[in-house]
Amino acid sequence: MIDTACTWVKPILVTEADILSMDDRTKRAILAHNKSWKANCGTEATK
Repeated sequence: MIDTACTWVKPILVTEADILSMDDRTKRAILAHNKSWKANCGTEATK
């Protein structure tokens, strides 16, 4: 069995205020993390 870490890795959820205060590098890092999570875990993030 391959451990995809879906049991302990979760998407990073942000608010609109978070997004407005982040620099582009941080936004890209969060987006990359969430895309990888979605690709490996096959589900959508929910609040």
